[in-house]
Amino acid sequence: MPEPSGETPPPILRKASPFGNPYVRSGVGAAAALAALGILYLLGVLGLYDVKYATSILPQLGAGLATTAELVGVVIPTGFALGFFMGWARTTRSTFLRGLGAVYVEYFRGM
Repeated sequence: MPEPSGETPPPILRKASPFGNPYVRSGVGAAAALAALGILYLLGVLGLYDVKYATSILPQLGAGLATTAELVGVVIPTGFALGFFMGWARTTRSTFLRGLGAVYVEYFRGM
């Protein structure tokens, strides 16, 4: 709202956060990951964490990660395409397609 004298007040200035820089965020994330690994190693040295067991299950974890990546690679594009076409079907003149799209959209809205 302008001042009664006709002048507009200066904008509120915010102090810039160093975490707005993507390089700083990446560095902080990498440092946090290294700190977490260091803590796990320290717990293993102290006998509070079984490092041998953790390293023995790494192949199974890698296989699970690969399976998850494959599923994501199939499910996300399929869901996007299906959602796009069902949304598009709601705008057609065909009563059947419009109804099919409405059922699909309302089903997932209600979940």
